[in-house]
Amino acid sequence: MPISSSTVEVSDDCVGNRWEINDENELANLVAFVTKAQAIHAQNILAGIVSDSIVFEAAQEQQIKQSAIDALTVPKDAHGKEIRGTALWHRDGILFEAISWIVARKHFPDAIMRDPHISPTTQGLDGLMIVLSPDMDEVLSTIIFEDKCVEDPTHTFRYETLPALLRFHVDSRKVLESASTILQTVIPLAQRPSMAAKSISSTVRAYRASFPIPPSMDNVPGRAGIFDRYNQIVGIAKERRIGGMFLATEDIRAWFEQFAIKVIGKL
Repeated sequence: MPISSSTVEVSDDCVGNRWEINDENELANLVAFVTKAQAIHAQNILAGIVSDSIVFEAAQEQQIKQSAIDALTVPKDAHGKEIRGTALWHRDGILFEAISWIVARKHFPDAIMRDPHISPTTQGLDGLMIVLSPDMDEVLSTIIFEDKCVEDPTHTFRYETLPALLRFHVDSRKVLESASTILQTVIPLAQRPSMAAKSISSTVRAYRASFPIPPSMDNVPGRAGIFDRYNQIVGIAKERRIGGMFLATEDIRAWFEQFAIKVIGKL
């Protein structure tokens, strides 16, 4: 497993899920497949079904690779330093969302999930995962993901992520729309409306807000500070408020810059 997750203490209001890299090269390989719109292939690699690449027509292969490289490339200044701005934030967001998806997919291999975004302009839910019962007639869990690759997770959670999750909690239409779409892949037509309704029930709904964090914040006070006020999402158990934390380096942007270079190398 290129990246592992473990339960860590946060606060009385939520549970923590910390992600740590085991094999950065293999993680870059999986992210490369995701950025080429081949998330299903990355899923098969995680499941041990396949290990080799997909063969496309030569022209298609080159176009797909180039589009992925373009999405992962940030302009540099005269000194060779990446220019901070929209392009950088979008690039890092694409990479982080792919990492978030890989963590979720590895630990819930049979769940149905939205593929991660591969375009920086894509709007809507960052991610949605529905865990079904073995006979696929009940929804066990619906997890709504909000992934933010930022340098100040505490501020972003309080003023951006939490308000977004509260909107999803109060107005379920966007969740229902996404749930209905991914349920189409596995549920017969006649059952889809009722299963979609089950998927947004407060008894199964969960939220996972995730950020990269530096080692200096990887302690109980630091984690509790990031996810302060999570209990504003009411009517669900503590275990359904999840704080995802990707343990990066102190300089988060520098880590994503070098990781982008690795992913491009895998393309």
